Formats: sequence, C-alpha cells, structure tokens
Amino acid sequence: MTTPGRTSLSPRDYETAAAGARRVIERDGRVTNRSLRDETGLNYDQAIKFFGLATGTGLLRRMGRASGVHYLLAVTEEAT
Repeated sequence: MTTPGRTSLSPRDYETAAAGARRVIERDGRVTNRSLRDETGLNYDQAIKFFGLATGTGLLRRMGRASGVHYLLAVTEEAT
C-alpha cells in the first residue's frame, strides 16, 4: 500500500486505512497515528492525511492534544 515519500491517499488506501482504524478501535478502544501505521503500513504523512479526511467526513473524532491525540469513531452504528 505504501511507497516511501508518498503522501497522497487513493480511495482504496483510504478504505484500507478506515478498516484498519476500525480494527484498532475495536481492539484498543481508540486509534493513534502510530497504531494506525502499525496496523496498515501507511507512512506518517499518509496517516495524517487519513485522519484529516476521516474527521472531515465524520468517520472519526479527534480527542486530546499534542502527543496525546487519539481518535474515536464519531458515529455509532445502530443495531437493526
């Protein structure tokens, strides 16, 4: 998925990152830049790009500040 120095995200990369973020949140209760990179193989810049897009679209919400930043799912999926 990643290429050294690559900072853009394709729609496929975004979907892969979103699925990875959901897995990390399910396992750890939250996702960080590091945990997302460990889970998906994204580089640092790609993870930053993903989090910006994911918070902008309402998938994730940002919590904390500076080195304590982490993300939670912003929407709850109701049981049908």
